[in-house]
Amino acid sequence: KGERLANLRAHMGWAEYLRGGMAGVRGMNPLDHYRAALEADPANVYAHAMWGFELLRQRRSPEALAEAKRHFSTALESEREREYVRIVQVSALLQTYTNVWIEDLERQKEVIGVVNAMRTGNEAKPKGWGPGAFKGKVWAIYYFGFVTGNEQAPLLDALTPAEHLATFRWLFPEDELASDRGGPGLLDYLFVRAQVEEYGGDRAGALASYRRLVTGFADRKPSGGRVARNLEHAEAAIRRLGG
Repeated sequence: KGERLANLRAHMGWAEYLRGGMAGVRGMNPLDHYRAALEADPANVYAHAMWGFELLRQRRSPEALAEAKRHFSTALESEREREYVRIVQVSALLQTYTNVWIEDLERQKEVIGVVNAMRTGNEAKPKGWGPGAFKGKVWAIYYFGFVTGNEQAPLLDALTPAEHLATFRWLFPEDELASDRGGPGLLDYLFVRAQVEEYGGDRAGALASYRRLVTGFADRKPSGGRVARNLEHAEAAIRRLGG
């Protein structure tokens, strides 16, 4: 009864998802279990987190995103399993359980907002790099948006300049890169960090990062493509910042 029953029903719903079930599919609908769980325990952390996950499997749906946010908020208010809720939330937003990167700026910006909320709420710092690790999921936003793509402006706008700089430094300190365990390479990292520092108003930090970047690129002798484009960006930034 109560919480125990709700925990069990929520996990039965998750089992249906793992078997291939999806909302709206008769006989394997995880939502049937999540509804039953919340009837037994209206604030159940698992049912709300898993229901939010299920909603976000609907790609390109602003309504699903808004409803999922309400479920995750309720799950967090329970003060239980916060780390679990956050990893489910970010995995759902980015759909990193598939083999296809979801190109949805609104969801990516939502993830950056989630990380900022974790920092300002003094939540436990996410675990490090490696397959499926939280930091790797978030780094992919910056990699595809900054390093291989050109979506810096909308991603930076997800937070105020001061918040974005503080959150990036909190989540991605240089001494925790661990490129041998799936973390970013130093040059990719510096390319992103320099832009976040510039956006955040740390002119000296941005200049230092851009200079290190140019020095590192010099050894690669880029003749075209992404590396040459990023080197050109770094050199232009140094001139712009008066360096």
